[in-house]
Amino acid sequence: CIGADRMADALILAIAGGSHLLQRVQQLFFQKKQSKVSKLMSVVVNKNWSDLARHGNLENWREILAALVTYAGPEDFASLCDLLGDRLEREGEGHHRDNASLCYICSGNIEKFVECWTTATTSTSSLVLQDLVEKVIMLRKAVERERRQFTANTS
Repeated sequence: CIGADRMADALILAIAGGSHLLQRVQQLFFQKKQSKVSKLMSVVVNKNWSDLARHGNLENWREILAALVTYAGPEDFASLCDLLGDRLEREGEGHHRDNASLCYICSGNIEKFVECWTTATTSTSSLVLQDLVEKVIMLRKAVERERRQFTANTS
């Protein structure tokens, strides 16, 4: 099937042949098919989330974050969001700073969120500062709640 480029047939037969054969056929499939979709499929199948956060196209940062939210395990999620946020700050255009803030909110990294927010904000009005304090308080509460739930689920 593979020699005849009938990859769908090869994958169906590989499922019947067991997990080892399926992995080999999947690898061959990803080597033969070099499209954006197949690269994303490879990340999902192989659970290579750090590669996606490190090398994904920043113009598709929303899709990258959505994939992390959907598929990454809770033990890796925060560090992957931080990694994506760091890339958006470092490599992205100026408009990506707000996007980096969202990644830090998702990861629960209050310090990075505040640092990113203060760098992006030029206003010194008390209303803007109040807005930041409200966001930090809400973020801190959400992070504390999430950590309690994660700890309870892993115990």
